[in-house]
Amino acid sequence: MLVIALAFGSGVSAQVSVWVPIDDGFALAATSWEPANPIGTALFVHGCLKDQREFARLPAALYEAGWNVVTYDLYSHGDSRTPRIEIVSQETHDAVLGRVSDDAARVLAFFEGRSGKTGDLALFASGCTGAWISDLVRESKALSRIVLFSGPLDPEAQEHLQDRADIAVLGISSEDDVERMRVALGRSVEASTSPGNALFLVPSGGHGAGGLLSNHGEAIVSRVLAWLSEPRSAR
Repeated sequence: MLVIALAFGSGVSAQVSVWVPIDDGFALAATSWEPANPIGTALFVHGCLKDQREFARLPAALYEAGWNVVTYDLYSHGDSRTPRIEIVSQETHDAVLGRVSDDAARVLAFFEGRSGKTGDLALFASGCTGAWISDLVRESKALSRIVLFSGPLDPEAQEHLQDRADIAVLGISSEDDVERMRVALGRSVEASTSPGNALFLVPSGGHGAGGLLSNHGEAIVSRVLAWLSEPRSAR
């Protein structure tokens, strides 16, 4: 385990970088920021062909606001110690992203077992990974918030949200993204019966968290923090 002290605006945090073991002796590269008394846990799932750095300053901003933050590199991505699968077809795409829910659950269980900290779960997904987390959405009782950058949830997850008024969804997209993706994202936001749902559109920035945060980082960070800080009764 590697522990590195980093200075942020609110002081010094323990940034913990670890290898999370998965099946067949492989491991995912993961990072956490752990405040003393966290509001809850924010799990970041980056987009296809990206890595955990895609979310830029947003994880640190959530840590500063009091959240326990976990980021990691997907299977066959970034620094994860897993086989490298080149995503060149629908079959290889599905082979890699089909692991997202299970691996995200493993990462969460690892950090919960290490720190013993529990609380509400806020899930952040970028691009098409949002469509691969239906198992986590369906099975996590702690899940209370979902933030989707550009990509929608899949129909199974949307159907589950109709029975979970305690899960609010924030969709973030650029106005110049592909229209069908904006429409699909809007449907995912509307699928939840929580009154705290919202859709935040920025003028431009392309598709996925990387482009959106690169072009509108300050506005998006402010919007996310404000949305997360709303009283639970407002949801």
